[in-house]
Amino acid sequence: MASPTTSATDLKRFPTDIPQLSPVPLGWSIEDRIVARAHLVGERLILKTLETTDALSTNPLIVRAGQAGCAVLLRYGVVVVFNLDATEEASYLASLRPWIKEPSTETVGEELRLAFHPTAKERLEKSILWLKDCSAERLQIVAEALAKSVVLDYYEQEVLGLFGLWCMNEVAAEP
Repeated sequence: MASPTTSATDLKRFPTDIPQLSPVPLGWSIEDRIVARAHLVGERLILKTLETTDALSTNPLIVRAGQAGCAVLLRYGVVVVFNLDATEEASYLASLRPWIKEPSTETVGEELRLAFHPTAKERLEKSILWLKDCSAERLQIVAEALAKSVVLDYYEQEVLGLFGLWCMNEVAAEP
């Protein structure tokens, strides 16, 4: 069996001008520490209208929020906000109500502190996630991880509640 080789024509098919990750233009310094909070706001977020706004990045959608923050909006009903104070956060979440399908009646959320430094080894240390920079790609990955954690927590609570009801019915049905 012949081993695969790479010819000069094969190399031409691969892009050589791969763009570097660029920081999201929010005015954060590389020495900043911020907080990210994920909220399950409903069954779905209708993003068609929101995608026409001034997006910082897409897939998932990142938009400006508050004075110096941003939000990552995920179709499956989760909003992850970065660097918003409590008032800005409440105001921003309230502004999304028209685009929330089947709003959540429960509060399900998660919080994570982030720190940026260009020479940092990217890691989670003492409840702080260290990142080299605040590029859109890094924020999207953090947002996806927090969002999935929030959704998983919600479904775990739902299953636990259903299991509890089932157990109570089984005990009540015993003679």
